[in-house]
Amino acid sequence: MNKNSLSVTTPTIEPCHRINQIDNDPAKLRLREEVGTRGGTMTLQEAVENSTDGSTALLRQFDKQLIDEMNKIEANCLVSFADLNVNMGGGVHPFLQLSAKEALAGAIADRAQQLFVNSAYRTIAQQLFLYNYAQSGKSELPAARPGQSNHQSGLAIDIEDAEGWESDLEAHGWRWLGNSDPVHFDFVGDGIRDIGATAVLAFQRLWNRHNPNEKIDEDGDFGPVTEEKLSKSPIEGF
Repeated sequence: MNKNSLSVTTPTIEPCHRINQIDNDPAKLRLREEVGTRGGTMTLQEAVENSTDGSTALLRQFDKQLIDEMNKIEANCLVSFADLNVNMGGGVHPFLQLSAKEALAGAIADRAQQLFVNSAYRTIAQQLFLYNYAQSGKSELPAARPGQSNHQSGLAIDIEDAEGWESDLEAHGWRWLGNSDPVHFDFVGDGIRDIGATAVLAFQRLWNRHNPNEKIDEDGDFGPVTEEKLSKSPIEGF
């Protein structure tokens, strides 16, 4: 498995504070889930073509499968931080690498306030959806290709009141991205690892398990074949 195949070392700057407002509206989330239940099987690419607002909420069941498979490949690859003193929008996947979660817990304990999180982990399915949606011309918001967004690292969060939280987060190894994306922090402390290839391998394993006559290489490389199969995958999951 190529450990550098989906590196996040040179991320594309995304306007997280605008992208994630789409995903965190609870009413829209419920509507997307209802539509998905009524509408039968739809592929990721068909969802892009039919979407009118760029919400990735329809992918939640698929996202859960991808995250679960990652943790089967590598135990505690991603851990939930939902047990911390946090408040989250409906579209948030509350997952980080273990070291990042521990650092986040320390910052929250120091400030002794609830942290409102707008976004955390983003699966390769979500990222491909956002990228293809932007490329379709439906949105003026730039979105990174899979592997080029910090939100796929398990080391990134978007929050409210970034200015108020900055000193406590930075004391525990989190770094504010800056004015280019004022809601965004990345964990840069000890104990981090590149999980990009694991994310790709998780999808490749899921695809092969459910498509035995159309198998692809399980190499952790997000190449054209893997991208094609991900685009053809059902948004409700396998």
